[in-house]
Amino acid sequence: MKLAVLMISFLLVTAGCISQQEPEKQTFVIRKHGIEYLFSNPIENSSLVPVENEDEILQKILTAETVKITFESHEEDNIVFQLAGVEMASKLSHFYVYGQGRFVDVKAAEISGISPKENETVILMKGPNTGADGTSIHLSLDEIIVVEGDTEKNLMLATDRLALIYLKE
Repeated sequence: MKLAVLMISFLLVTAGCISQQEPEKQTFVIRKHGIEYLFSNPIENSSLVPVENEDEILQKILTAETVKITFESHEEDNIVFQLAGVEMASKLSHFYVYGQGRFVDVKAAEISGISPKENETVILMKGPNTGADGTSIHLSLDEIIVVEGDTEKNLMLATDRLALIYLKE
């Protein structure tokens, strides 16, 4: 009887060990240009955010002399705009200095109704309360890069996805 209990216990423990899977590894850092770019979300998740006009967006970022990160103020979205704007400005500044060897004026500001000037790239963030139609990145008709998320988490995913566009170079 003791032998039967011992064997059943052994089988249960062995089965439990075999059925356990290792957790998937998630990547939050890209090492490039001699520095680390830290992401808010796993890169594997951020890379799933759809992007339209990716080549045109990349060219606007690569050729910018000035970058304005903008948003329309809304009481509930402002916190995530501040966080996303700071992260976006930081990654872009580091990319320009370490990746391209040049300084680009990167600013974040609450602005509405802005049109890009020559050699200026404008990035407009849209959140759940300021007109996001989903979670994506696209180039508007007036050449503004629109980064939108229909939730705060999705806006951060889209912000990280934008960085993946220029860091793949």
